Amino acid sequence: MLLAAGGGVLLCAAVAGIAVWLGGEESSKAPAKPAVARQKSEAAEGEADSSSAPVKDANEKLSLADMIDRLDDGVVLINGYDAFDREVVLGSGFIIDSEGLIATNYHVVSAAAKASVQFRDGEKFPVKGYRAYDPSADLAILELEKKPAKIEPLRLAETEELRQGSEVIAIGHPQGFKFTTTTGIVSGVYRTGELPEDARWFLDAPESNVWIQTNAVISNGSSGGPLLNQRGEVIGINTWIMRGLNLGFAAHIKHLLELKRQRMFSTAVALDVGGSPGTTDETPIGKIDERVAEIVNVFRRDYEELAVRIGKEEDETKQEALLKANSPVAKHVPRLLDFADANRKTQAAYQALYLASAMSAEAPVEIAEPLVKRATERLIEDHSEESRLRDLAVPLAALDCESSRSFLKQLLAKSPHHEVKGVACYSLAMALSEREEATEADQAESLRLLERVVRDFSDVIAGGTTLGTLAEPEVYLRKFLAVGKVAPEIDGTDIEGNRFKLSDYRGKVVVLDFFADWCPHCAVMYPHERLLVQNLKDKPFALLGINCDTRERFETVLSERKVTWRSWYDGENGPIAAEWRIDAFPTIYILDHTGTIRYKELRGEELEEAVAKLLEEVPTE
Repeated sequence: MLLAAGGGVLLCAAVAGIAVWLGGEESSKAPAKPAVARQKSEAAEGEADSSSAPVKDANEKLSLADMIDRLDDGVVLINGYDAFDREVVLGSGFIIDSEGLIATNYHVVSAAAKASVQFRDGEKFPVKGYRAYDPSADLAILELEKKPAKIEPLRLAETEELRQGSEVIAIGHPQGFKFTTTTGIVSGVYRTGELPEDARWFLDAPESNVWIQTNAVISNGSSGGPLLNQRGEVIGINTWIMRGLNLGFAAHIKHLLELKRQRMFSTAVALDVGGSPGTTDETPIGKIDERVAEIVNVFRRDYEELAVRIGKEEDETKQEALLKANSPVAKHVPRLLDFADANRKTQAAYQALYLASAMSAEAPVEIAEPLVKRATERLIEDHSEESRLRDLAVPLAALDCESSRSFLKQLLAKSPHHEVKGVACYSLAMALSEREEATEADQAESLRLLERVVRDFSDVIAGGTTLGTLAEPEVYLRKFLAVGKVAPEIDGTDIEGNRFKLSDYRGKVVVLDFFADWCPHCAVMYPHERLLVQNLKDKPFALLGINCDTRERFETVLSERKVTWRSWYDGENGPIAAEWRIDAFPTIYILDHTGTIRYKELRGEELEEAVAKLLEEVPTE
């Protein structure tokens, strides 16, 4: 679950349409400037919407006053409400096209049963629902019930190389100060995988997601607002901060462009609290029974009070001890379970069990497991026919315990609903493969389940895409590109049209580098790679590149001697990268002399050490 701007290190419990954000100790570690990293290709991210507000000159830099005048009507305030019409969230958003569609963070509206947007002139419009959403990127595109008479779409920047020190402007509603403009610079650009461990933990986002770090002031209420360059173009969506360090982070515009291009619904899909969008109920489990709501509200207050206590404690170990010793989950979830036992096979009991499971999934595993076991066993026994149990599959899959995996297995076996079985099948596959102590048997079962997803449930929609789209690359990677597998053949040509194959290098240790010069994280590797090739020129070793640039750019790279090792020229979206399911650059594979994949994604000294170890295994004549 991604975090609202203003969080620090946060814990989230999405309960009954109430998003509980707990402020903990801020991270004391700023992200280090990356030496080597991977980043998705930006070469084909698409054009900015032609209906966006025109800029007089594509390179025109605007004064701050001119920018505010020009963009005033394009930024909105978003209010989200729960099933009882209580305001549960305040965030920001901006218009992205002539339809009046609104871009924001997914977390701004995911906790809301309904929402409205307010323009700078004070006029408000109800939100009809999602036109697209992607929880993994923490982005959503919303449609309004009625198109405003006057709209000012913001221009989405075409993909550009962001430079440290570039001036930026953020617009939003920090701490409720409406339509506030702040300025700063681009402090850095990072993938999720490059961030400190605590940041990666609470983001729970794909490693290839790109974040723009800025010192422009953003805070609670800024989430979903635009981060703009000096031409008034949106380059990012303000998403989260590390409180106390003046570190703000915006989701890179490439992710919004991708969502807008590939994942749009033809009609609006209703907002839906705590689960997958699409329901017309007040919440994914219907209108909350007042007796259940009373328990949940006490839970929420206790969580908020605990947040204050944790926030005052500087020692991380003591923070964790406080959370475990005073966990509202341990205190209040048993009350929900007792209520369900006393009201078996009723809708209120189902609500209590559903919420008990969701709340427990947010607790430390030693607290969660017995509660999850009790709640999910009763759900399967009394409520296996409920279609909305699919919404519990993903959060429970992330809980590394046997109780959660048992629930997913039974849900797959007993649910009468195709969609529920599909989500359970995919979630169980990922839970088995990602468990801390996964065995070979776990990995084999995970692969079997993923193959079943592709065969039986590829049409099921989850997270804004189909399960088939998610599972098929996983199946291919595990069957053909996992460590221990013989690497698939590569048969292509270099930039001059000379054909060569990967199998030509059998008998040598091979490093395969899928790279593109537009990616700064690839370019920063060039000097180290040149030295590696030079130092091992008399050894049975080869560094082979697969270049994914335009022909002109790669010719320049070669002429400037940036790359001195042999490379296939694959071009943009080429067949070699497609067969190897490359979605991030650089991607590194290390093969032994038999052509078997032995390591993946090593850099620097780790790469050198792995190569040296494999060279020792090469038979001497």
